[in-house]
Amino acid sequence: MSLKMRYAARVLGLLVLVAGAGTAMGAASVPLPPVVIIPGLCGSQMEARLTEAYDSAPHWYCPRGSKNSVWKRVWFSLKDYVVPSCVDHEMQVRVAEGPDGSLRYSNIEGVEIRPVDFGGVGGIGCLDPQFCGISSYFNPLIKALETRAGYVVNETLFGAPYDFRLAGDGLVQDGFEANLTALIEGAVAKNGNRTVTLIGHSMGGMVATYFLAGKPADWIERHVGGLMTISSPYGGSPLALQGSISGASIGLPIMVHAFLGIQDNSPSGPWLYPSQGLWNASVPMVRTRNKSYPPTAKGFADLLQDLGRREQSIILPRVRNMRGIDFDAEGGPSYPR
Repeated sequence: MSLKMRYAARVLGLLVLVAGAGTAMGAASVPLPPVVIIPGLCGSQMEARLTEAYDSAPHWYCPRGSKNSVWKRVWFSLKDYVVPSCVDHEMQVRVAEGPDGSLRYSNIEGVEIRPVDFGGVGGIGCLDPQFCGISSYFNPLIKALETRAGYVVNETLFGAPYDFRLAGDGLVQDGFEANLTALIEGAVAKNGNRTVTLIGHSMGGMVATYFLAGKPADWIERHVGGLMTISSPYGGSPLALQGSISGASIGLPIMVHAFLGIQDNSPSGPWLYPSQGLWNASVPMVRTRNKSYPPTAKGFADLLQDLGRREQSIILPRVRNMRGIDFDAEGGPSYPR
């Protein structure tokens, strides 16, 4: 678990202790507000199915598609990232421009990908269930909410894992927003019309913010009581930029380049690049032997072009200002009220 994840878990754990203390003092009869947890970048377990249309495996030892294929874990399985090229290829995102000018996202032909246990918490407790000890994520918080505050999974406690490769617009296309809407409405109805509290960690806070920016005010008032974000990159994140350049290990004991084949292709990277309004444009953010790249839209575009990041070069200018969330507004990012 990374330091950021540990810090988030401890902050939330402190809130649970307060809630637990209230219960111990006789407040057990107070109805619990339902909680929906939205994990951060790389915090959702995902699985893939390779159908018979999948015939582009990069090496002889990589899995092939078949008509009888079953779902398999692709994120995260620590053993697969010893030699990551097979999974990296399976998780590639394709980008195309639709008839209306909007971007359309798809997987490699023959590959289907979905988050694990949407609505439950089985896909957010740890990254790799086989090595939970070194990849633990929300497990401490889930346990504390259950044992100290009386929360019950699928009744008052829910998880909303998602395809973290995608930016906000892609999560609309793949059905995540529709599923999250149904999950929240169902949680409210199941709990006597008590509004939910959304908890978003890191990118999960941005996903929640983008989701709410697309909802009418009256829907939010009837369904969402609050949004708690922890370590969310409201000003963008240099870590997202690092992912496009060399990969980032996200706190796991593994070489950073193991994830490069996913991070250098994902639309969520450019969505979360640092906000140019918060950085000194005269100071390079990336420097090579021959060239420097300032923290500006042009600097990032030039960097992606020089790195040969085709998909992210297309994505960058299209995802920085969506639903009134403008990462590159003068003076810093702006958000809808």
